Amino acid sequence: MSADRAFRGKARNGFPFGMRRKHEGGIVSLDDEKQGYFGMKRLPVGIAALTVLLLLSACASQVMKSYIGAPISSVMLDYGPPDNVYDLRAGERAYQWRKQKTQVMPGQSSGEIRETRHGRRFETTETPGYVEHTECFYTFYTRSSGSDWYVTSFRQPSLECE
Repeated sequence: MSADRAFRGKARNGFPFGMRRKHEGGIVSLDDEKQGYFGMKRLPVGIAALTVLLLLSACASQVMKSYIGAPISSVMLDYGPPDNVYDLRAGERAYQWRKQKTQVMPGQSSGEIRETRHGRRFETTETPGYVEHTECFYTFYTRSSGSDWYVTSFRQPSLECE
């Protein structure tokens, strides 16, 4: 069966569903073109950051989970001494590590020439830069057994700390 017959009656603007049209900014689907995304060259920074965050989600929790049943000294050997130690009930303690991260996000500037009634104009779009400070706490709960403390559970880190 030919491609013309396979898509007969399913064409939109002369293109079958799902077919893509080449554009100077890349290849764009007809649905994207219809919704006004035609020629979009990059994702906004927030969407890209959220995507990376979702891809990396649960990373810290998975590492923390691997210490359950191990002596707290194993965590200390890997991450150094804790920032805080809290005595809870008799025979129970919480060990807490704090991590601070400061990240500078640069600003962006782009421009394009637009045709108007009054001639050509150069329009500039600017996104200001900013400084992002994140403070994360990683807490392990332990129980005393003999002369050592063993990890029994942990506190789930906040989403931005995963």
